[in-house]
Amino acid sequence: MIGTLSLDILAAIFSLSVGADGASISDLSAVCRAWRECAKYMLRSWAMVRLDISAGPLAVSRAARQLELWDRTRASPEAAPLHISIFRSAPGDLYETQGLCDLVFLAFTCRGYSQHWTTLSFASTAVEASLFLQECAQNATPLLQNISLSLSRSKLSRVVPLAFAAERPITAHFSIANHHLALAPAISASIAHLSLTVDVEYRTADLHSLLSSCSNLITLELNSSGIGQHHANLHQIPQILHLPSLTTLSIVGMKEVDGLDSFAVSSLTSLRIEEFAWSSVSVPSLIRLLSRSNLLENIEVVGRGGDAAASEAPIELPNVTHFRIAGRGFWALAGTIRLSGTRDLHLIFTETYGQSVNACLSNAPCTTTLHVTKLLYDHRHRILPLRHARLSILRASSDCLAWLQTCKFPSLQSLQLWSSNPRYPPRIGTHLNSLANHSTAIRTLSLEGMNVIGDEFSQGALKMPHLESLELLRCSNVHHVIDQMIHPVFLPRLARLRIHNCKGIFPSTVIDRLQTRRAAWTGADPSALVCSINFPTSTPTQAETLALQSLSVKIEGS
Repeated sequence: MIGTLSLDILAAIFSLSVGADGASISDLSAVCRAWRECAKYMLRSWAMVRLDISAGPLAVSRAARQLELWDRTRASPEAAPLHISIFRSAPGDLYETQGLCDLVFLAFTCRGYSQHWTTLSFASTAVEASLFLQECAQNATPLLQNISLSLSRSKLSRVVPLAFAAERPITAHFSIANHHLALAPAISASIAHLSLTVDVEYRTADLHSLLSSCSNLITLELNSSGIGQHHANLHQIPQILHLPSLTTLSIVGMKEVDGLDSFAVSSLTSLRIEEFAWSSVSVPSLIRLLSRSNLLENIEVVGRGGDAAASEAPIELPNVTHFRIAGRGFWALAGTIRLSGTRDLHLIFTETYGQSVNACLSNAPCTTTLHVTKLLYDHRHRILPLRHARLSILRASSDCLAWLQTCKFPSLQSLQLWSSNPRYPPRIGTHLNSLANHSTAIRTLSLEGMNVIGDEFSQGALKMPHLESLELLRCSNVHHVIDQMIHPVFLPRLARLRIHNCKGIFPSTVIDRLQTRRAAWTGADPSALVCSINFPTSTPTQAETLALQSLSVKIEGS
């Protein structure tokens, strides 16, 4: 059967197979004559050289053979630069003589083609990485653009040298556990994008030494691999770390970040810190970094806990357009952040206090989009009423409804509310009615997992004369809304109605209510309302389907 496949189909299969674990174009070409003929013309696949050190001398010789075959096609316009990937799939004796000899032979072979490398990936032990990289040291790599180095953790940390003569901006991914990289000046100056993953035993001094040599960094991502419940920390660095070109800084998984203010990053536009502790040592460092970063446009700070005292000194951030915060520790910053820019601002709050949200909103007059979920409440501090004149889009979960009643958003046009506990849908009528008293400009309303029973919901809807789109997803008692549709004054501008996975909705009821609404309609276009409804408890008959289609109702699937 395989032998009957056309060359195009076979080539497509090969292109998907090459790069998967254990597959290489040289392995596929050794199966039969037909496969060898097909592989001969897949010049880009020959440039992907993969070697599993655990496979022994035979795998090394195959990789060397593949490099030789690639070299023959190098003059072809379809030939691609080399992608070298070396990894160990199974543990072995670090100092086994044959394995080290094979690695030296492979390094010697690869070194002859270093001027054609575009990607180098090495995932193994620090001993084997040191041996391979030392053999390839000082080689010219004018096409190199990507380096990936993943070292397994060992009891004794090692210094791994990396000394290529690079000429292009490089994207580097280093997962080095408790080891240390010694970068040659030629390559450290070429690294523009760096992702660095370390564990709890990695020293802050080594981090400073590594980063200080990368003077042209544009993006930096620091990650903690973690050992059990322990995570690496970014502690205070004695010397200031100058990174004048850095625009994007991301720190993930480091519990303490009191070394943040050691960074001198005058060009920073994007800051992301996640999985840290809002502690009394981390928050002051974060404050000092923010106060020196006036160019910031995107901020994401997601932490846990919070025992830091509230700051009083204002922090001016006039260029921020995206601000995402999580953790009750934001209380220490909420009253000091000044988002005073003139551009539209998108705010996201998760697992923080309602008081913190209002304090931040009051200092962010240009906020147009607000996303709030999992709000916390501290009954020792009353939530102060808030009126925001510019907010137009609000998305909130049901645990924010009490906070929502303290707010007035006169320019609100789009409202999305969903239940954080689908088993017990909250009654939304009272809250919607209260909000509608001050938000009469709402045009789009989406409710998910809510209970829409009662006159309060109807009264709130009557206060939304401009509502054009209503979406009810997995809501209960939706038949009360359908019953109100017979009155033309109920949502007179409604043009789109979607009801999905709401039980208790029957085709005959929908047909009767919509026909009554049309008969009583006094506007110019009674067919302007387009509905999209599914009926989880009752399948429409053929006659009902035709009647629903005549009323501009699309029947959705489940």
